[in-house]
Amino acid sequence: MHHATLALLLSITGLAASVAVGAEREPQTFLGEYKSPKKVCFPGPKGDWSECEDAFDSLRLSRTENQQGRNIRIQAEFVFTNGHLCSFDGVGFWNRVDRVLAFDNESGCELVLVVAQQRLHTVVLKPDQCKEHCGMRGSLDGLVLQKVR
Repeated sequence: MHHATLALLLSITGLAASVAVGAEREPQTFLGEYKSPKKVCFPGPKGDWSECEDAFDSLRLSRTENQQGRNIRIQAEFVFTNGHLCSFDGVGFWNRVDRVLAFDNESGCELVLVVAQQRLHTVVLKPDQCKEHCGMRGSLDGLVLQKVR
């Protein structure tokens, strides 16, 4: 019985050590710039939203200074209908190998950023949490951006 308990303890300790080591590693390939091109339309003279321009959403993930490589800076700007801009300037941390939990102090908006196959997907943690910050037609939930560098 004593040997089984010791083996279990060593197994758990080894698992905890490997999890701790994994938590220290920052996935360098996820840092960088992400963009998503789109058309933004404005009401034309007849009110038919026929005036359109090319625009893009952009997001940058970078390390913060003096944070042991685990904290991430998120700087983003999103363009919505009628040319309304919504910015996100916050910090986050790696929750898993493929996720960043991000928080913008100014707006109180919390996002999960999921990176898969060179694409970044945004998920708002609480429904309508970022809605007030981004205007009536702006939503940060469900945006997909492609890594550009």
